[in-house]
Order: sequence, then C-alpha cells, then structure tokens
Amino acid sequence: ELKSLDELVKSRFIEMFGNPMDEMKWNSTFTEVVIFNPKKSEVKKDMEIEASFVPMEAIGTDGSFSIRKSGKIKDFYKGYTYFKDGDVIFAKITPCFENGKIAIANHCANKIGFGTTEFHVARPIPGKTNAEWIMNLLRNDSLHTYASSKMTGSAGQKRIQTPFFEKLGVYLPPLELQNSFADFVHLVDKSKFIVQKEIKDLQELLDKKMDEYFGQ
Repeated sequence: ELKSLDELVKSRFIEMFGNPMDEMKWNSTFTEVVIFNPKKSEVKKDMEIEASFVPMEAIGTDGSFSIRKSGKIKDFYKGYTYFKDGDVIFAKITPCFENGKIAIANHCANKIGFGTTEFHVARPIPGKTNAEWIMNLLRNDSLHTYASSKMTGSAGQKRIQTPFFEKLGVYLPPLELQNSFADFVHLVDKSKFIVQKEIKDLQELLDKKMDEYFGQ
C-alpha cells in the first residue's frame, strides 16, 4: 500500500507537469529555478548557535529525514555541506544517488543543518518554486535514469556533478500549480502515516505474541 501511494504521487506529477524529459516543454535550467548548493557563508556570523548534523544514512530512499546529532555551527562549518529547513537534499555519489536518497530537511536546530559533502542541496526560490515540486522532479523515473547515466568518476566513486544540473533543462510550471501538487502530496503523506502506524502496531502485537509463545 505504501508503494502504491508513492506511485500515485509519481503519476500525479506526470499528469500535472508532463514528462520532465520532454525537451519541447523546457523553459529553464535546473539551476535557474533553485538556489543550488547555497553558500555556508550565510551562517558564518552565527558560529556559536546550535545546528543539526545529518549523515547519509539518515536520508531514506522513501524521502525520510532524521537528525543524528547536534552541535554548534563551528563544529560543522568546515568540511560539511550546509542546508536549512525546507531545502531539498540529495545524494550525489553512487550508489546512494541511484537508490534515490533524497529528502526535504525539517526540524533542524535553529532550522540549520549540515551533512556529508556527498550531498547536493536545492533550495526553493520564494515566489518561483516549492520543495515538493523540486523533490518529485528529481525523483521522476525518466529524469533519474537519465541523470544516473551521466554520473562521472571511477567505479564505486561515481558522482552526479554540478555541471549536469547547470545544463539540465526543465519545465518550470506556475507556482500555483506547484502548490496544488504539494497539497496533494501532503494528503498522500497523511495516508502513508496511517499505514505506517498500522504496520508498527501489527509488528508490536506480533512481537508480543512471539514473546508470550516462546516464554511459555
């Protein structure tokens, strides 16, 4: 059922925006419709405030996002990728990119996060794009397959590099249409939450029955 809900979102994306790889519809490049890999100098003056840290394993292929630890910005400023709540973060290295590790950052301390240098960050531009549209554009099967074929580097260390996104053509739909899609995604997320809770409750019941059986 969870898989079916994910497929429903993918289908709705195509229904509303068409195939992202349709060159006839392209009216922008990807880096024109997002703030790509925003500069960490935005928080340079805030070295003493708390921020969150998110390693690669905290990003799920299902779009999940979790925080593993926190510390001061100065603890993460050098050597890590900067992002903030509402940014779309995604893996750029194999096999994590091919596996679809991508999520929208949320609930970071002071809304500020850092993660591995193997993340790319795509920040929505106010009045132009929203995070749900960006995330599902990158998750689209045809675009994702094409991007995977353009990874460069040696075996086991291939990455999808910044120049790819600078040249990647996209169709930028009206923000109102993006927001309508985001509303739909949020409704589906509520349904997924219910299913996930049912799975958790069933697992807890099964564990309890197993404990009772083997405890006899």
